[in-house]
Amino acid sequence: MFVPTPCAHEGCPGFAVSGYDRCFSHLTADEQEAFASRIREMLTRQERITDLSLSGMDLSGLPLSGKRLYACNLSGCRLSNTRVEKLLLRLCFLDGSVFEGVTFTGLDTNFCSFAGSRVVGCTVEESDVLTSNFNGSIFEESEFKSCDLYHSRFMLSSLRKVRFYDCNLKRTYFIGALLEEVTFPYSNDEDAYFAPKEETPL
Repeated sequence: MFVPTPCAHEGCPGFAVSGYDRCFSHLTADEQEAFASRIREMLTRQERITDLSLSGMDLSGLPLSGKRLYACNLSGCRLSNTRVEKLLLRLCFLDGSVFEGVTFTGLDTNFCSFAGSRVVGCTVEESDVLTSNFNGSIFEESEFKSCDLYHSRFMLSSLRKVRFYDCNLKRTYFIGALLEEVTFPYSNDEDAYFAPKEETPL
């Protein structure tokens, strides 16, 4: 498991990336270029990645399809306008990340945290997103299609124009979430929890 080392830049709430004492945004331009090159080479060469911190990095354009990431820190990362296929995430932290215009196909997550993230114009299809945490996140104009969301949590999140199409929502928690134009066609939303906490078994 990676050690969550705070960024050494004064006042920064982020975490240091692997091999440095600062988060990606507080590296010098030369350091950012060298780090990004090293990560690209690693992802090109390896399918399985463990204990890596990419905190605050823009992941757009990196070869993420088909990769398996275990216990990695991707908090505060950004991913935009890309398609990612068959990405496996286990015990990974993506808190406070931003996803814009991304299509995930065959995404496989378990025990991952996306808390406080922003998801705009994204599609997640034919994916297993199990026991994952989206608490406090913002979703806009996005879709989950043919996904298993068993025991995942969207508590205190804001969801606007989001469609859950043909999804398994058994023990999925929306407690305290703001739902605006959210639809559940062909999904078992009757097995999800929308009630206040005191009325819902956790």
